[in-house]
Amino acid sequence: MKRMYANEYAEYASYPLVTVKNWCKMGIIPHDRIGRKYLIDVSDADRALAERRHQAPVQPIKNVIPIKAIRQHRQSATPKKKSNYLEQLKKLADGN
Repeated sequence: MKRMYANEYAEYASYPLVTVKNWCKMGIIPHDRIGRKYLIDVSDADRALAERRHQAPVQPIKNVIPIKAIRQHRQSATPKKKSNYLEQLKKLADGN
């Protein structure tokens, strides 16, 4: 049972380090977490990735609102009037 850190496993398996870490976070690769580091059992990880290769690809999510449309909506919405703290202080000072 050989164990490697994520950076070592990424080099061993020829995957980008970011991809290996994301797979660990998503639970695809079984691992142990030591602080910020991922300790991966090589045989378990190889087996998990081999099983995943034979599965059907995940279908993309449909009917998602594009970010551009959300930004346009925010810009077109009327801004609420914000009270000005300094103006309120001046009014209080003038009143006393």
